[in-house]
This record gives sequence, C-alpha cells and structure tokens, in this order.
Amino acid sequence: MMQFFTLVLFILITNFYYAQDVIFYKNGKQELVKVHEIISLEIKYKKLDNLNGPLFVVPLINLKQIQYENGLIENFINLIERNVDSAYIINSAQSDALNYYKNYKKEMFKTFFSSILLTPIMGYINYKKVFKKIN
Repeated sequence: MMQFFTLVLFILITNFYYAQDVIFYKNGKQELVKVHEIISLEIKYKKLDNLNGPLFVVPLINLKQIQYENGLIENFINLIERNVDSAYIINSAQSDALNYYKNYKKEMFKTFFSSILLTPIMGYINYKKVFKKIN
C-alpha cells in the first residue's frame, strides 16, 4: 500500500514538473517559468516558484528556445541583434530638423502670442454659452 502512495506521489510530482514552461537561454541556463506574454522583441514571465511575484522581462535575443507546457517548442536562434550606431541616429535627427523645421522661431512666436490672446477670449465665450444654458 505504501508503494502505491509513493508511486502516485511520484506521478503527481512528475506531472507538475512537466506541466510548466521552460526557457532555454543561449548561455545554457534553463528556467521553469509561466510565460505570460511574448511581444515583438521581449518575453514576459513569472518564475514558477513565485507565481504571485514580479513579472520578469527578457529580450528574445538572449533566448535559445521556449518549451511550453503542451510540449510545443518555439526557437529563437535565428533572431539577429540589430546594433544601431548612436551617431547615425543623431545625424539623421539633425538633418531632419534642418529640413522640416525651417523658420521654427517665427512660427513659435505666432503660436505663443495667439494662444495668449485667444485663450482668454475663447474661455469667456464658452463661459457665456454655459451660463446661458444653466439659466
């Protein structure tokens, strides 16, 4: 009878172990987790030993694969890390600013002064409309 209970306990523990998601990292590390969400460049999960704990976020570029609780395996080996040079971003932003924001100071002053002048007038007009509806 004791052997029967030991066998049942072993089966339950084995099913508990295999009914989880497993993350395989590229460095060889494995983690038992519950995957909550996979978006374009990252995965959100909770650790199996603390399902009420914090939500962890890992870039997909660091993962080798995920084995889901139903046995499905999703590979991430072919993801290519995109290194964008910060100098390239700065240069493209500066060239866009020169092309698309000519005469920005003149337009800034127009917007500033029109908002100073028109905001009280429009506020007064709206106040009068609301006051008429109430009375």
